Amino acid sequence: MKRDYVAIANRYAQDVLAGTVATHDAFRLIVQRHVVDLARAENNDPDFPYVFDGEAVARVCRAIELHPPSPDATQIMLEPWHIFMAVVTAGWHRKPNA
Repeated sequence: MKRDYVAIANRYAQDVLAGTVATHDAFRLIVQRHVVDLARAENNDPDFPYVFDGEAVARVCRAIELHPPSPDATQIMLEPWHIFMAVVTAGWHRKPNA
């Protein structure tokens, strides 16, 4: 089953910001920053030194889901918050020469 990890993370972020997912205030700020950064990247802000790579996120999430932690473990299905953390850690890269 092919999952759209970036869409899942974006939906999770919107739910956090809407208050339908309970979370700590500090984590809400992380989510808010990510959403603002996505807008800056999509608008090609010349002062924004990062690019977002959704395919890198998909590779990381697929690798985690396809490789359980032990041979006798069942396949892992990442929860939306897991995917969001992968988006934040694996999706952002500094632009060359930035």
